[in-house]
Amino acid sequence: MSVGIFHPRSAELERYADAALPRATSARLRQHLAECEECRAHVAFLRSLPARVASLEGPEANDALRARIEKRLASKEVVILPAEGAVVSPRRAPWLAAAAVFLIAVVTWLAWPASDLTARATTGDLRFSPDRIVSGPIEVRYHDAGLFAGAPRLTLRARYRTINGDAYNFSTTQQSVATLTREKDGEYRATLRVPDSVVYAAFAVESPDGRRVDHNGRKLWRLLTYRDGRPTSEALWQYSSDLMGE
Repeated sequence: MSVGIFHPRSAELERYADAALPRATSARLRQHLAECEECRAHVAFLRSLPARVASLEGPEANDALRARIEKRLASKEVVILPAEGAVVSPRRAPWLAAAAVFLIAVVTWLAWPASDLTARATTGDLRFSPDRIVSGPIEVRYHDAGLFAGAPRLTLRARYRTINGDAYNFSTTQQSVATLTREKDGEYRATLRVPDSVVYAAFAVESPDGRRVDHNGRKLWRLLTYRDGRPTSEALWQYSSDLMGE
């Protein structure tokens, strides 16, 4: 490794900080760290994180909530973490606690009632066939639950992500990707083609003037790429990054 030109990957430094690398790899990294102040500082920061997380003050549960949790624990019910029979390393416990707090916060935010753009706003039914990102056409069907009052056309908007998408939606943008046309049976239909580079997409339906939006209860509708019957790791990574942005 040449200092100033090549540095170990962040994942490799994380494993080094956790003493999880093979002996030979650790020896090479130690040699690099002896000459690289930037990487030494990064490793020192990684090793300090568990103590920092452990020192964070958590929210105090009210008496009623505490009583319900204690009752469920007394009945041998598994509440959140840890799972029954799981062995948690003391070194990892602060990380698991932080992950649990983050998960609870995300679920609460998604479920929390929020004011819609109009008092009539309700969630419709948006379906894709096939229900994943493919290289060919995707048939789109939408049933309006009353939000758009029988408008002849609606706009399908999407946020596309490629394998190079960043976290928090710093550079991602929303775009109109199809026009949904109302058929005689009242259902809206369109045909969509997703660019080949896209591995993840999040959708919403809106009126042509943009004043009414069906965002599926703030959860949006999502499509991912699949391989061998499962979402690809690239699609799941972009799904995670998109949730960070939300």
